[in-house]
Amino acid sequence: MTVLQGDASAFRLPEVLTFLSTTRKTGTLTLVNGAREARLFFQDGALVYASSNQEQFRLGAILLRKKKITRDQRDRIDALMQRDGGQFGQLSVQSGVMTDAELRDSLKVQVSEIVYDAFVWEGGTFSFAQETSLPSHAVTIAIDLGNL
Repeated sequence: MTVLQGDASAFRLPEVLTFLSTTRKTGTLTLVNGAREARLFFQDGALVYASSNQEQFRLGAILLRKKKITRDQRDRIDALMQRDGGQFGQLSVQSGVMTDAELRDSLKVQVSEIVYDAFVWEGGTFSFAQETSLPSHAVTIAIDLGNL
């Protein structure tokens, strides 16, 4: 059930995030601007996961851009994903490309980049639903919105 929605030019994203945080809401905030879409998942006011439909925010793309993995490592993990299924981060750990701690740090970077990108969108819409249907592959983290 959608409990909050609006025009992102009337209510700026930082205001919406502050409201969700201070009222300790649990649910999913969906942001849409043209073809771009981001989903931010909250648990008791804490941002725990984010997803985006933009290729540049895939974990493999971020790790490559930040020089945490090589192109060859990314391609091998992508091939494993296509052949066997699974998620990029989990396969990276299983393959010894990164540790669990490095994966968690990388996921925080990924969530932060998705949120930062949405901060600069001109316009768009937002809606908040009290359902939190995290993707089955989601690895949750807790990010303090004040630090963003």
